[in-house]
Amino acid sequence: MNNNTIIIATGGTGGHIFPAQALSDKLVKENFNPVLICDNRANKFLYGSFQSVKKFQISSSNLSGGIISKLQGLSLLLINILKVIFIYLKIKPGCVVGFGGYPALPSIVAAIILNIPIIMYEPNAVLGRVNKWFLRYAKVLTLFMPNTTKIAEKYKNKVEVVGDLVRDELLKQAEQERIKNKKFTLLVFGGSQGAQVFSEVIPEAVKLLPPLLRKKLLIIQQARPNLVEQTIEAYKKIEVEAVIKPFFENIGELYLKADLVICRSGASTISELINFKLPAILVPFPHATDNHQYYNALYLAENATARLITQDKFKSIVLAEQLEELVESSIKLKKLKTAYDKMKTTNGTQKLFSIVQKHLKK
Repeated sequence: MNNNTIIIATGGTGGHIFPAQALSDKLVKENFNPVLICDNRANKFLYGSFQSVKKFQISSSNLSGGIISKLQGLSLLLINILKVIFIYLKIKPGCVVGFGGYPALPSIVAAIILNIPIIMYEPNAVLGRVNKWFLRYAKVLTLFMPNTTKIAEKYKNKVEVVGDLVRDELLKQAEQERIKNKKFTLLVFGGSQGAQVFSEVIPEAVKLLPPLLRKKLLIIQQARPNLVEQTIEAYKKIEVEAVIKPFFENIGELYLKADLVICRSGASTISELINFKLPAILVPFPHATDNHQYYNALYLAENATARLITQDKFKSIVLAEQLEELVESSIKLKKLKTAYDKMKTTNGTQKLFSIVQKHLKK
């Protein structure tokens, strides 16, 4: 058994990959050998140590749909489990750390079969399905948020709240001074694909603001590639300065410029808002599994650091009222920002690393 080799098993979205990268970076610094197992969706999120560590990609298996689709998904799942078993037999890991998501499932099952210690990390406010299904086999379930739901009472003794896992480069940026702008800077993004509803509602909401208020705004907005030109034109018509792109790589720099953020509420976004202490209007993605984005957003809303608007209520008139209130009142905006001071931030990466060390297979 190679105690220095740690498997990082994760789904392919930013909410799973980014905290996994934070642990991987720490493991590399401490002379461990992290090995990433994920699906091909993760390719666009591979930064830091994930660019150089050993990686194994497995195909995502879909267990939903009709009987034929389910049988195909089950066959692929079994193939993936066998593939991962052979990987484990070859590299003999000391521990498997699962970050949730369906692509992590074969890695967890293979670890159960080979009796390799399993540590789980849940980044969302609702326990994910893979973590929920296999919690009985885990040594520890580590959490970002203390209010995480759907954890069976009999397993609560396995729970440790470690806090969020943030990539080093973002932590360093969060400590820098804010970039001051002459205009009130509104940052808008909607996950890796952008959010169509933001391109539809936000320009209309800004149009409803008084002309003098509009002139105070600089809008930096992510939009879907097919909506970039349309969104640019919408702001041009109302003479609002705007920068519209399908993707922003320098998100840390944009956080330093922003006065207010409008965004979805995936786990990595919540973590970044906390670390940069950014007031936000959160619009949870309504089709997220178990509505977990709503509960993620609720975590900040209940701590008075953000406003929560569900997508069915996200209308131009509603948003215009919120924007006018927060842009005009520096006191109300500052209240949202200073409320972050009451939220305890911990070095989650160090805590998780210590837990991994403790449970390595002897």
